Amino acid sequence: MSESNKASAGTSSASIPMVIPKQGPVYSQPNVKAPVMCKPKIMTLKSAALLKQEETAKQAQQGRPTTGAPAAEEEQHEQHHEYGYA
Repeated sequence: MSESNKASAGTSSASIPMVIPKQGPVYSQPNVKAPVMCKPKIMTLKSAALLKQEETAKQAQQGRPTTGAPAAEEEQHEQHHEYGYA
């Protein structure tokens, strides 16, 4: 490449005039304020294990068994005794 081509290649970007818009925001200005984000709110999340543990504790306080199957068997057993079945 000749020296004249190198010189013209280097100055070709400088020959483009810079245009500053008269309306609208200019993004290089430091006084343009960015939107202010609020502090994130932290919410507690309950895991499935914690929900199950709370349900078990709640049922224990009420005097109920933790599963439905033994309760049904106890009710049938009580009904048999009421009617005189062995």
